[in-house]
Amino acid sequence: MPQLSSKVTVHLVKNGKSLSETKKILNDYRLVMLLDQGQGAIIKDWNVPDVVRPTEKELESYREEAEALEYNHRINRDRKRQYKTIEEQLDLIYKDMMNGTFDKNGEWARHINEVKTNNPKL
Repeated sequence: MPQLSSKVTVHLVKNGKSLSETKKILNDYRLVMLLDQGQGAIIKDWNVPDVVRPTEKELESYREEAEALEYNHRINRDRKRQYKTIEEQLDLIYKDMMNGTFDKNGEWARHINEVKTNNPKL
């Protein structure tokens, strides 16, 4: 069962907000306040300009999309842990360029492909 914040994210995106706008909205308690006092999360306050507060039925209809959003968020987190540091990646790119292997067969490309293959998004 996805979190309410994920369902609200889907609602905001479906109503024209970008993911970066959605993140800002959810982090501003004056616009949206979600509350969970142990009986399930609720939307306590909704003051988003140009977007109507979602109904319970709408929120439930976003379940699959919210689950995919959460899954992909976990995949991104896992990928970040597995990618080499920027310095190491730049070193791989430099070596590939010097060796004439800056293509899909180079060390850098193989590293990136391995991380992405081991952590596929939906």
